[in-house]
Amino acid sequence: MKRSLAIHLAPVALLLCGTGAQATTTLTSAASAVSTSLNVAGVVKVNTTIAGVSGTAGTAYDNTGNVASVNLTTPLVSGIVSAGSKVTTGVVSTEAFSSAPWSATGTANVAGANIALYTQLLSAIPLTSIGISLNAISSMTTVGLGANGYYGTGSSSIAGLALSGSVLGALGINTSLISNPSASTVLATLPGLTLTLNEQITSTLTNGLSMSTNALHLALNDYAFDGQLLSGDIILGHSEASITGAVPEASSWAMMVVGFGLLGGLARRRKPVPLNA
Repeated sequence: MKRSLAIHLAPVALLLCGTGAQATTTLTSAASAVSTSLNVAGVVKVNTTIAGVSGTAGTAYDNTGNVASVNLTTPLVSGIVSAGSKVTTGVVSTEAFSSAPWSATGTANVAGANIALYTQLLSAIPLTSIGISLNAISSMTTVGLGANGYYGTGSSSIAGLALSGSVLGALGINTSLISNPSASTVLATLPGLTLTLNEQITSTLTNGLSMSTNALHLALNDYAFDGQLLSGDIILGHSEASITGAVPEASSWAMMVVGFGLLGGLARRRKPVPLNA
């Protein structure tokens, strides 16, 4: 007589199949080394992104961008007294990658950067009102899917930051100890001007999470500059990432863990039986 080896696993199967844990996810990440968007009295003067990279997929990807140097000079106001902006850097590199289906990351690295808003009388030496210089700056943003659902992390590092010019230099801010600023550190704020380090923005989506990090963000909003109203943004070291798709709730993860535990317990308790008697 043959003896059946069947084990009643129906309760366990229900635990595993009833979790609603679909694995379909879409991962997106992007980065840029320098982003400049400025307008005077509503007239766009510059809108440029340097070393921008991005990727989006349900599978792994790795996209990179590299530029040897940046020299972006933009006239903003013309006349006997003129004004402009200038952004220069050394080597910059960016990367957008994903280890699908679990996480996506954007990174941006900038070496030897200088930002200036300056005025100039005819052909005289330009006078800097807003000056920002640093040896290196970088940001990284990661989003992913873990046991407790979606998560996001952002960070920035800065080396050799210094403020100069008739406006920022006069504030007397000690920047010598700044290297890993806390999230969204407002370093300077003036009428129409805000300088933020390690700016982090997180958005909870309907079925996902999005996060971005700006290592340095100079934001202008009707800033009085050489008799004109200047608005826009200069950003160094931008990174972002997002993840969307179905994710099991915490209770579903718990049910899965219990289910696998029951399977293990049954396997340990099962004793060999002869196939024929």
